[in-house]
Amino acid sequence: MNDLKTFLLNFLESIDYSESKEEFIDNFTSVIYLKSIETLLNTFPQDKQESIRGKLSSATSAEALMTVVNGNFDQKAFQDTARVTSEKVFNEYLDTIQDVLTDEQKSRLQQFLQSISTPATP
Repeated sequence: MNDLKTFLLNFLESIDYSESKEEFIDNFTSVIYLKSIETLLNTFPQDKQESIRGKLSSATSAEALMTVVNGNFDQKAFQDTARVTSEKVFNEYLDTIQDVLTDEQKSRLQQFLQSISTPATP
């Protein structure tokens, strides 16, 4: 998740995001985390889903939530799902903000996106 946080911080800086970057990043990563959990939960039989949902709803801290996630989901599957989910959510967000960005912000965003899609040279 640290790579994602760094990516989001760089993204927000590229568009001169004026509100709390930390709050945006926290909210964004929470959405990804919850959507990833829901996606994986749906792969289980109904009774197992209900059992895990019960455990998740009784988790009172981020640590407790992580314990439930780690105890019920394959970590590779969770990471893969989180990566796919983050790409989808990020692209949806880009679609949402396109109309409110200035031309300058769009230009900087385009440069940022090109910089991350170009492989690094040695």
